[in-house]
Parts: sequence; structure tokens; C-alpha cells
Amino acid sequence: MSNKRTVTTRETYRIDGTLKVLTRTHIATGAHGFEALCVSGSSVGENKTCVITAENQYPVDCTQCRAVWYDAQEFNASDFEPA
Repeated sequence: MSNKRTVTTRETYRIDGTLKVLTRTHIATGAHGFEALCVSGSSVGENKTCVITAENQYPVDCTQCRAVWYDAQEFNASDFEPA
């Protein structure tokens, strides 16, 4: 069984009358099912729809997810205050 944690989404935006469709695979996190690690597109506007099309099937191609992930890996426990 694979331990991959990815989610592929099809995102549709309508901005100023122009329709744009993106399919991206994100690193997934969260306790409430699959949530994209990145926040790109989460507040684009009222005319956005996002549909999960696959889980754990494709390599990550979202550049923002990859940047956030690799940046986060530079931290260790001593970088954070105890809770």
C-alpha cells in the first residue's frame, strides 16, 4: 500500500468573462480528508469551482505545493516554541 498523500484537482475559474481550467496535483495534508498543501486559488473569487479528480495517483506538479513542502522541510523541532 502506498503512503502517497496527493490530491489531483480540476479547477475552473471565470475571471472577467474568460474561462480558465487547470488540472494540478498537490501535496495533500489535513485531518479532514484531502486538502491541498498550497493555498493557491483558494480565494480567486466567487466564480471558482474545484473538483477532486484523483487521490494518490499522480506525481505532484503544483509548483507552489512543492515550494512550500521543501521550505517546510528546512525546519526542525527546535525552531518552534513548545505548545
